[in-house]
Amino acid sequence: MTEHNFKLIKDYFDTLDRDEEFRGGPYKRTEVGQFVPSPLLHLEAAFAHMISLGVSSASSKFLDAGCGDARVLAVISGVYSIEAVGVEYDAEMADKSLRNLDNLTQLGSKRADWQVVQGDFMDNKTYEKTGIEFQQFDIVFNYINNQRDIAMKVFEESPAGTAFWLLGAFPVPGFQGLYLERNLELVQDNVELPLIRVNDVAGDVLPSYGPDDFLMQVYRKA
Repeated sequence: MTEHNFKLIKDYFDTLDRDEEFRGGPYKRTEVGQFVPSPLLHLEAAFAHMISLGVSSASSKFLDAGCGDARVLAVISGVYSIEAVGVEYDAEMADKSLRNLDNLTQLGSKRADWQVVQGDFMDNKTYEKTGIEFQQFDIVFNYINNQRDIAMKVFEESPAGTAFWLLGAFPVPGFQGLYLERNLELVQDNVELPLIRVNDVAGDVLPSYGPDDFLMQVYRKA
């Protein structure tokens, strides 16, 4: 079921991305940042690796801070059955997220509970709409957009042990009160093959990877 769900999700978003090519791609500048879609192959490889380590499970609560078009939520809830909430500041993108997840459900994608809320991920009133307090999320994810703001919120409000997963194309040197547990180098050796190699290196080791690869840094609140 996991493999089937991921293929369904990837095919769905690949189709949406192709439909946006005439506009230059599925990108949007918002009032608070820039929407760039998460790379699904790299994302799934990183999540699969973290699940295999036992550091996340179906009992986790996952927050995507800046969820864009909900492709991260689709993977974490639809492939790994983890309850997930996405917060998106831009009203148009939040509506698109809801449509995408509803469409995937109608196409047969199985999923854990998910919610999308429009609002500021720094404002605790946003989380009141979900019935889940910010402090209840044991995994906070961000695709390198206003990352210092959400990392500071984790430091100031989350309990010890909360994980902060930061996906990006380059390493971020660090955040107050969070220690870098590991760097996941997400490498595609052959662009013709849908295979991502995960190099898991310690947080105190400088990651080394190519310009077309990605990195997920795993921070944890001390």
